[in-house]
Amino acid sequence: MKDCQTMDSNCFFYHRHHSARLLPMLRPGQRVKLNGESGWTTPAKVIAKAPDTRYYYVQREQGTTARRKRRHIRDVTKSATKEAAALPLWDMQQHHLLSKPINCTNQF
Repeated sequence: MKDCQTMDSNCFFYHRHHSARLLPMLRPGQRVKLNGESGWTTPAKVIAKAPDTRYYYVQREQGTTARRKRRHIRDVTKSATKEAAALPLWDMQQHHLLSKPINCTNQF
């Protein structure tokens, strides 16, 4: 029992220190901004999600296509926070969809 509590505690503080969080999935056609050298300034549109990975294919306004990790893409729609609650979550460690947030105890 003590080992489980220790693992839960370690998991909690590791994720808190590294700002780990679950990000909502993005839909094709959704407007986003990409993280670049000068911050979140590059507007783009999601084309598709790469199969079995955490990557998305996005098209910049200039017409160029890029492959980016979800953590380097930010949703810019006005109702992004409302939609985020309704979208499925992506588990960054296990690379699969979640129906609810991770509980560290269930991972071990």
